[in-house]
Amino acid sequence: MNQVYKIITVLLLNVVAITAGAFNITLNVDDPARVKVTVNYQEQTVVAGDNTFDIQAYSPVQIDAKAGALLKSVTRKSDGITEYVSGMSSCSLYPSESSVGETWTVVSVDETEMRTESCRIKADDPTKVMVRRNGTYSEVTLSDGWNTLAYIPGLETQLEIMSKDYSVPLYKVTLGGEDVEPRGNSWYVDLAQNAEIEVFANYPEVSVPVHFTYVDEDAKGFITEVKVNGEPVTSYNDDNFEIKVGSKIEISGNTSDYNLKQFSINGSDVYFYSPYSGVITGETTFYIDAHKYSTIKAVLDIDDPTNVRIYRGYSYNNDLITSLKPGRNDVELSETNAMITIKSESGCYITSVTDGTNTYSEGYDGYSVTLTDGMVLTITTGKIERDKKAVVYIDDRAAATQYFNFGRSDHSSIDMATGYNTVEFYDGDNPMSLSWYGAQYNNVYKNDEKQNPMYDGGTSYEFTFADGDVVKVFLASNPKKYNVTFDVAAGLEGNISVTRDIIKTVDNWQSGFTALQGTRVEIKATGADEIKVEVNNVEIVKTDGTYTFDVNDAAKVKITKNDPTAINSVTAGTGKANGVYTLQGVMIKKNATAEEMTGLPAGIYIVNGRKVIVK
Repeated sequence: MNQVYKIITVLLLNVVAITAGAFNITLNVDDPARVKVTVNYQEQTVVAGDNTFDIQAYSPVQIDAKAGALLKSVTRKSDGITEYVSGMSSCSLYPSESSVGETWTVVSVDETEMRTESCRIKADDPTKVMVRRNGTYSEVTLSDGWNTLAYIPGLETQLEIMSKDYSVPLYKVTLGGEDVEPRGNSWYVDLAQNAEIEVFANYPEVSVPVHFTYVDEDAKGFITEVKVNGEPVTSYNDDNFEIKVGSKIEISGNTSDYNLKQFSINGSDVYFYSPYSGVITGETTFYIDAHKYSTIKAVLDIDDPTNVRIYRGYSYNNDLITSLKPGRNDVELSETNAMITIKSESGCYITSVTDGTNTYSEGYDGYSVTLTDGMVLTITTGKIERDKKAVVYIDDRAAATQYFNFGRSDHSSIDMATGYNTVEFYDGDNPMSLSWYGAQYNNVYKNDEKQNPMYDGGTSYEFTFADGDVVKVFLASNPKKYNVTFDVAAGLEGNISVTRDIIKTVDNWQSGFTALQGTRVEIKATGADEIKVEVNNVEIVKTDGTYTFDVNDAAKVKITKNDPTAINSVTAGTGKANGVYTLQGVMIKKNATAEEMTGLPAGIYIVNGRKVIVK
């Protein structure tokens, strides 16, 4: 594998070396007086004929026609391909390594050789007018009086004429004395030999009628203010209202309380953004179709309002509906935003949200419902009582080196450690999710049954927990299964309980069972008899009344009666002598007093011929 990495590294270094290397290209220029050349954004000095430049791969090479000239063509010599020239004015090249030593031929021309036809154009104020030929997108500078405008027939077929100040359009444009209709704030005039074009930037000293019309009387309330040249006017609804042409009009509307369905000018719909502004160029009619937003009245029927938070709009607006009580609550919202968001309080849950016809589902921001007039929304809730238990066993949590998560359906995470983890839950926590990255193995069991991931080859799982379920996750190994068998002394069967995996009671345990490696087994005596438990001939020490072992091999469990006397305390001064021996028959003390007995190390001894456990 290291050898493969070395090879890849060498290849990458070679690619970098090739990319970084310089090479040359040549531009053959017909007339340097008509052409400007820049390489990597630096202007170059060029001569007639071949000009060779050292460049890096994909360095920008820009060829532009100078003033009074046009760029006729740029042709690659090796294959005769003609490069794209924008508007006969500019060409951009980005030569690659495949262009090493390539030559491009640059052909330019004086613009007078191409612009063989002309028309005449005049503007009343040339400082306010912008004129541009289409085809080459070249701008035309106008002077006072009539100007002869040359153009390239078949290429520059149209002029675009507009105001240099976009907020104040030109008054009008005529072609041969006839008005040309504008498109927006621009006029497009078809070019023809000897045509005469006049541009009127300045407005005449005349006033024109301006009408405000409405769908009904209620719509009049939409307009809050009208200004002409920055000054408020109040007579805009009068029949004889007039405005001087060229004046700027501003119309403000109440978009908060009104639903604007249509705003049009001379029959054409216009997007309204308060305030609307424009210039009056002739008789104008404004039409407004609007109505005041209505109020939505609805009922929120909540079993326990302390379990939820309800917001006007989205929760991030933090506009809470307060003073809610159990049962029916009347609410009023504007038609503009009749949506509410319902979220559970911490430690609570929402069972259902329904209007009797529709049952709403929870989204990322809770339950979103758009109220309608007369709607009754019923919200049932509850307080979380995690009164059920499951167990999750992990062989090695650290084996998931990049990421590990075990979470509830509300996306809250549950901390997990190596070994057994007890999970308290309620049904609303389902389904549980499990996912990780970075572990060598992928083995997940539920109640000893192998589980499949949500996607083939993935490490994401979902579980619906029932009370007493056990999930086992093996990230560091492929687990084995082992048999656990029992040899029980006669008469003890009914006085013993066996539990596995912390929470599962094993019924009919005398018949044995199969367990995954790492399974914890616990044995308790439920009757009056003391018992002795050995696993594979090794005695298990009782802890808090329980004999516990983990299954990591086939386990043979032997359970017998045991009746030692446990010395937990000895009353001082009894005067009784005790001979104390080890299990191997070695004497520890000949005549031990009660005080000496309590001082013995923990263990099993023979005292006066009987087994005694000292704890």
